[in-house]
Amino acid sequence: MVKEDKIIGLVTAYWEDEDLKQWIEVGMLIYDASLWSQGIETTALSEWLHYLFVLFDYLPHIGFTTWSGNKGMQILG
Repeated sequence: MVKEDKIIGLVTAYWEDEDLKQWIEVGMLIYDASLWSQGIETTALSEWLHYLFVLFDYLPHIGFTTWSGNKGMQILG
């Protein structure tokens, strides 16, 4: 994730079920807690899921992982 030309976090995706490719697990993390609760996560997740559905339009299962200290991200997931 980038804000004002600075890397502030990351988004990830991997196949939970490996070669079956029916369950993709996505994750995200914002490094600096002072940037939490600003809607960045909501925007990033929406854009990330859109991109993944462009690549894999058949996805039957999507899981979401986030760091447990970010309460807003827990609600988002």
